[in-house]
Amino acid sequence: MIKIRTSAKICAALLLVPLVLEAATPAEKVHSIDCAGDPRALIEAQPVVQHQDGHELHQYWILADREDLWGTDVPVHEALARYRQQVRAIVADTGPLALIRANRERFPWLEREHPAEGRINRAVESGVGTHRPMNCLETHLLAYQATRFPLYEQPSEIVAVTVRRSSPAGDQVKVYISADDDAVPPMPNHALESIESDLAAGWRVDSIFHNHTFNHSEDRGHLPVAAPSANDVQVSVAVSERLDVRLTLVSDGFSTLEITQEELQVLAKAAMDPAPE
Repeated sequence: MIKIRTSAKICAALLLVPLVLEAATPAEKVHSIDCAGDPRALIEAQPVVQHQDGHELHQYWILADREDLWGTDVPVHEALARYRQQVRAIVADTGPLALIRANRERFPWLEREHPAEGRINRAVESGVGTHRPMNCLETHLLAYQATRFPLYEQPSEIVAVTVRRSSPAGDQVKVYISADDDAVPPMPNHALESIESDLAAGWRVDSIFHNHTFNHSEDRGHLPVAAPSANDVQVSVAVSERLDVRLTLVSDGFSTLEITQEELQVLAKAAMDPAPE
């Protein structure tokens, strides 16, 4: 579950940091990765690094918009496969709704201390948003982070913003990722600055993706859930209003919840509604 301070940082970036127009990097390369055939495809593709400070990393890849990026026939890198096995050793059923229920039962502190989380989870359980298997691109993004840090032993989360465009040279996807070495991903300022110039160059914002990992601390543990926290919702609303994002995506490492702009407003209302359920 994304930490409150995490989303506060990201929201501050969205609302307060001015977007700066930047020229495209001349050395940008379009990678045509074998997403459905090679679990190391994205890991081995050379990214454009925007900023790095210790383990904090902001970078992007430009990919040929191949059909297999969005498919669910996905080879799983051993680092991500290991994490999934470790989670399954704790909870056998890793279906998205089963994880939400198990999280409530095993770690009741979260919804008790943050009732908005419970209201959002119940809205998701009632059918707001659409759960599906992680697609190939999402799986590769999470595997990339899992190769940087073992997700079970060192839970860490990422924020990724995807923009797409059609061009005479072929359809393209640009994937920005902001990540660090813990469950508090850094503000995606560098992505936001670049996206302003992307929009002027014909790109459109497709999605913002965020993952939740398993935190196994005794007093403040939680299972990964494919449902946004209240602060995730706040951040996504701010992004959508500013950049017209098509989808908000939240993954538990097994499945992804797709949230449309209309559904995001439903979750925002649930987060703010103080009435008893």
